[in-house]
Amino acid sequence: MKLPMKRVGAIFAASSILLALLCLTAAHAQDADESGTGEAKNKPPITQVAGTWTGTDTQDGSSPGPMTLVLTQNQKKLGGTFSVTTDDETPAGNVSGKISKDDLKITFHTTSGASHDCTAKVLATVDPDAMPPTMEGTFLVKGGGHCKGKGTFELTETEE
Repeated sequence: MKLPMKRVGAIFAASSILLALLCLTAAHAQDADESGTGEAKNKPPITQVAGTWTGTDTQDGSSPGPMTLVLTQNQKKLGGTFSVTTDDETPAGNVSGKISKDDLKITFHTTSGASHDCTAKVLATVDPDAMPPTMEGTFLVKGGGHCKGKGTFELTETEE
């Protein structure tokens, strides 16, 4: 099939315009996709909790007692020390865990001040916008013998 030259020229011109529009649309879509991807990759900053936190803890069946939590932080990884005072003991020890957004999942490992080596699983939430920042959470003590209990705590970051 032979096409007249005018018709070939018109088809070529229309094809060229269509190709140019497709290229522009693809380039624009790629720019929009890259900027959207960049923003999606920019995760919210990790809340900084390193420092000294003081307040009270209340274990079921006990009166509120003083609690101190000293945290170190390397990105999402947390470490540090703790001490709490219950009715008859002042357990203290090490802390390990992680933070995601404003939520902490940490473990207290008792190393002194108690008649038993206990472990407490702790879930806490930080309010970094409060002045000074605050933290509240729950804990569940597990282990052998007397290592049972649960409770709550409320802490405030102290200036050093």
